[in-house]
Amino acid sequence: MSFIPKEISNIDVLLLGKTGHGKSATGNSILGRTVFHSSPSTSSVTTEVQFEVRRYQETIIKVVDTPGVADTSSIEDDNERKELLMKEMKDAVILNPEGYHAFLVVYKYNTRFTKEEYDSVLQLKEIFGKNIVRDYCILTITQGDEFRRNYPGKTIQEWLKEQKDAFKDLLKECDFRAIMLDNMTDDENIKNSQIEDLIQMIRSLNNNGRRYTDHYFKEAEQIRERILRQEKMISPENLIEISLILEEVRLIIDSQENLEPSEEIVGRISYLKKMFQRSNAEESEKASMLVSKIETSILSLFKDMKNLEEENKTNKKSFDYESNQLYLRISAYNIQNSAYSELMEKINEKLGKLQKKEESFKRAIENERNKKLIEFEHKLIKRKSTLEKLIESQEGESDLKVEERDEPHKTKQIDQLSKEIAKIEYDIMHLDITLQKNYMDKMKSMISKEKDLRDKYKAKQKDVVEKREELERTITQDFVFKRVIDEGKALRLKEIELTEKLRAELLEHFVEYNNLKKSNTLKFSQNFKCTFL
Repeated sequence: MSFIPKEISNIDVLLLGKTGHGKSATGNSILGRTVFHSSPSTSSVTTEVQFEVRRYQETIIKVVDTPGVADTSSIEDDNERKELLMKEMKDAVILNPEGYHAFLVVYKYNTRFTKEEYDSVLQLKEIFGKNIVRDYCILTITQGDEFRRNYPGKTIQEWLKEQKDAFKDLLKECDFRAIMLDNMTDDENIKNSQIEDLIQMIRSLNNNGRRYTDHYFKEAEQIRERILRQEKMISPENLIEISLILEEVRLIIDSQENLEPSEEIVGRISYLKKMFQRSNAEESEKASMLVSKIETSILSLFKDMKNLEEENKTNKKSFDYESNQLYLRISAYNIQNSAYSELMEKINEKLGKLQKKEESFKRAIENERNKKLIEFEHKLIKRKSTLEKLIESQEGESDLKVEERDEPHKTKQIDQLSKEIAKIEYDIMHLDITLQKNYMDKMKSMISKEKDLRDKYKAKQKDVVEKREELERTITQDFVFKRVIDEGKALRLKEIELTEKLRAELLEHFVEYNNLKKSNTLKFSQNFKCTFL
């Protein structure tokens, strides 16, 4: 009996293939997590048959991984090779006496399909019957990423039809049922698509959904039922249920969404606790304690997360309030800053006008000085010209008789003009000095007034800059808002710590679960004495 709802279907598969072809990696891809340790080399990491389960949508998939069943090249004796293969198949029967929906024969793309591998398939037919390949085998080809690089645009079915020799014979026998897997991809869409294709292919097998089973499986099932009745071992279904619960909780943590236990999970845990408490099996107490630990871990986390959620709500309210206050302060800052900017523009405009006024005043005084100097220079030139003419006229009368000369009069005029010229030259010099002095006096007066204005404007400018800087400090050093943000960060760190704590506890629970699983399988194996010989 199980708590799993009726509508959930089961698919059980057995992985077969040579070491180094990606068998364990294929199992991990199907399970959606790393369970089986894989190696690209020819030395097998898997030393015993092992299994794990996952729930994909409404299907529970059980994957059984075997050591490399085709790795018999080092064994020369045919009977010894066959005996080794039968031992591994016996373990596969023990782990799943209900039988298998499909046998996945794993083959690495771009490698040669050897006679050794084909012989191992023939031996499987000897053990499980001649129709095992025809009705239940699916060829699972790994390294799909390399195939896509080598054959862009080509389908797997097109490539399969090009194959030859023993590999082609195997393909024909299993009706070209093959799936290409990329076990290295991180793309979730590709991962899910591969699983869905595999499930669809298994369900389309020509066996009407029946598991492969024979008298060995039936005998194993009878032995298991007897052992369960004698309460010597824990029900495998209940162990599987522990694994499913652990994995579902891990997925909830990874998603970081709805960190709250569903009624279904809580119900399944309660059901398991009751089942183990009623059982007298040797490992029931350990199983019961493990389930109780899982329950404590989950409920403790969800309780802490609930409290954390309330704290987050409070923090969000504070954050929203402080954000609004900050928005208002920033709006006020923008308005004030705009006013300061306008004031600064006016101050700069006045300073600019002041500078232009100074330059204009300077030009006006310079023009006035130049104008007066030009007037005096014109007078001087005119007087000098008249003087030169008088002197020439006087020199021209030197040949005249004395009575005809007007020498005294001209001499007087010359003296007069010379005095005027001297005076004009003096006036020019004095005017230049006077104008220079007046210019300097006016400039000093104006500069004094302008300096007062400039100092006044610069003081206002400095005041505006200081107020703007103070306003910016008020915004950037808002300690209340910073405290709220820091509280939010602390809560997020606390959330991470809680989930990491549960992850660590789940790993411990997985270890305990695996130990229980191995112990349970060992008890079954010790009671299962049949062989395929």
